[in-house]
Amino acid sequence: MTNERAWRASLCIAGCLAACAVARESEPTQKNQARVASAELAERFERNIPWGESAAQLRRSPALKESVVYGPNAVAVLPDGRPIVLDRLAGRVVVVDSVAPLRTLAAVSVDTEALAAGSDGTWLAFSPLRSRAQLFDAAGASVGELAVPRELRDTVDFEIGSSRRVRARSAHQEVIELGSPSAPLPLNVALETKREGALQLPDGRGVAVRAKDGVLHLLVVSQSADEQARSEIEKEIWLPGAFTAARVIGGRGNVVCLRTETVSSSPALSVSRRALCADALTGNVVFDEELPAPGLYTPRTELAFGAGRLAFIHPTEAGLTVTSVRVLEKEVAP
Repeated sequence: MTNERAWRASLCIAGCLAACAVARESEPTQKNQARVASAELAERFERNIPWGESAAQLRRSPALKESVVYGPNAVAVLPDGRPIVLDRLAGRVVVVDSVAPLRTLAAVSVDTEALAAGSDGTWLAFSPLRSRAQLFDAAGASVGELAVPRELRDTVDFEIGSSRRVRARSAHQEVIELGSPSAPLPLNVALETKREGALQLPDGRGVAVRAKDGVLHLLVVSQSADEQARSEIEKEIWLPGAFTAARVIGGRGNVVCLRTETVSSSPALSVSRRALCADALTGNVVFDEELPAPGLYTPRTELAFGAGRLAFIHPTEAGLTVTSVRVLEKEVAP
């Protein structure tokens, strides 16, 4: 009897191991899932989501004499290429693609102002009022909160790295490590992690942008190990065109994406805006497209990059237009 039981137990264990092996082989990795889902998206799509109170609509405030119109104010891009939009007045974040109905990904506080998404599916919603970033997984489940020191007043957006580590990007084109929900960094420690450049290249150098006298330059800067020493500009590339200002919004590999502005006063004052992506080491422009003039209001984050795609939100009288376009077809060589 003992031998028979042992024999049956061994068969059960073998069967379970085989089933697990088959499951592992048939189950795609997260990266493969992202590639498959991204492949379903058109090279470019545009959706206009109407204003309203239903789940299929986005909420906006009415136009009043002493109050500006306000509505969804941030966009980010998930690893599968789909944009997520902060429907702040409804207290939620929604997923948008080319054909599927609008889907609520998670509920967030109505004082949320910013979104950011990482390559592992983690994304965050930031409230300047509470000075806290709430992190979620790809399914919209909360995975913790992270305090953002109020001393970092010039923070303009965030990045999410491996192990859900969050970085703050400042208006001075620097990045500062804040830690993760499970391992936050004290302010004095976070300040010691400061690195030059609004974006970090695979080799560790930083990339900044400078517009002066109508000329736009990409700067590749070193990272000094000495806190008292300044980083040096190791490479400077001029980008064709006339520009008054520019801001780094993201990138992958050596490619950096910018939002640019050109101010003209002849014959009348006007501002033209563009989304532009270029290789920081060669200067090759891989994407360049004019952006529309600001609509009903200007979202805090109207342009975002992720998963090789740019996402843009534009509020109009008819609703919020969400545009997604593929910028990079394949992995960029480091």
